[in-house]
Amino acid sequence: MRPMFRTVAVLIVGCLAAPTISLAAGGAGVCNRAADEISAKVTSDADAWIAAIDPSLPQDEKDALKLLFSRNKQRTLAAVDKQKTQCTAQFKSLQDMTDAVVVIYTGGLSKILATRMTHIDVSELLKGYPLGGPNALVPKFRESILKGDRGTGANILRDPWKCLTFQRKC
Repeated sequence: MRPMFRTVAVLIVGCLAAPTISLAAGGAGVCNRAADEISAKVTSDADAWIAAIDPSLPQDEKDALKLLFSRNKQRTLAAVDKQKTQCTAQFKSLQDMTDAVVVIYTGGLSKILATRMTHIDVSELLKGYPLGGPNALVPKFRESILKGDRGTGANILRDPWKCLTFQRKC
């Protein structure tokens, strides 16, 4: 099979069999997922720090600590958003090219259908998720069948490439 046809075949199979969650506002699934995890951790930590303020302190000190923790949270979330934007930017040109190929090979159908039905997230492909991120349909279905099994066979099904190339212990 010639390389061009192999690439087209992979894109078509990815388009039909493994749609991923749409890139909201030009985002990348890998970047969004990492930013969401960090933001959730920062928010929960800041809320825990605020809740742990000693109630016996004078009110002005409690207010100052709340303000300090809140501003720290806001600054950290702004930094996370900036990192997410920079991360997404590295995938933009490849994502635009992939979107154009999908439009061509679906005969324009991808413009009519819901974005999530035909979208191929380049960030997921490049980061080792050929079937979409952990929340995509195929990985969720696979995990529902495996039911948390961590044996060798289950690990090979989860990540055959890394297992067969000895990049991870299976």
